[in-house]
Amino acid sequence: EDWLEGGTRLTLPETRVDQAYRALLVGNMMIASNDGMNYSAGNAYDHLYQAECGDAMRSLLLFGHVSLARRMLGPLLGFYRHATRHHVAGHKLQMLAHYYWLTGDDATLRAQRPAWEPVIGFLRKAREQGGGLLPPDNYAGDVPQQVVSLNSNANAWRGLRDMAAVLDDLGDQAEAARLKVL
Repeated sequence: EDWLEGGTRLTLPETRVDQAYRALLVGNMMIASNDGMNYSAGNAYDHLYQAECGDAMRSLLLFGHVSLARRMLGPLLGFYRHATRHHVAGHKLQMLAHYYWLTGDDATLRAQRPAWEPVIGFLRKAREQGGGLLPPDNYAGDVPQQVVSLNSNANAWRGLRDMAAVLDDLGDQAEAARLKVL
């Protein structure tokens, strides 16, 4: 109760809806491990998956648990899975941009730059070699078939576009302009 009250406090007229949003937040905390978010708990998926764990971290952020979300950025930015590397990279950038737009926390963004700047470079280089599209990676984390993925390409483009806007806001217009043309 104390933890829930430390975030966004909603007054909802329907008890069932009030209990549902609170249960969602508690459920997300139950799959967290220290400062990291997991996809699940007690099964084969009890580890980090970028897109899903980034979304769970964002739910905490949206409900006012900013300091906890900030601590979870490090493990999310440090995550790497070769088989879905383009998908992961795009979601990292989207998550980071969303964090920035919700918090305005430019100090954390600047401090994390050594973690996210290589992600931008990786996607930029991968797209240049593929004529604008990313090379194939796994269809999904548990489906090893290599495909040129609309999902990976769309998420990478969105992540680069979002970070261009963030960099522009941070005063790095030159890098923002380079990302806008990709």
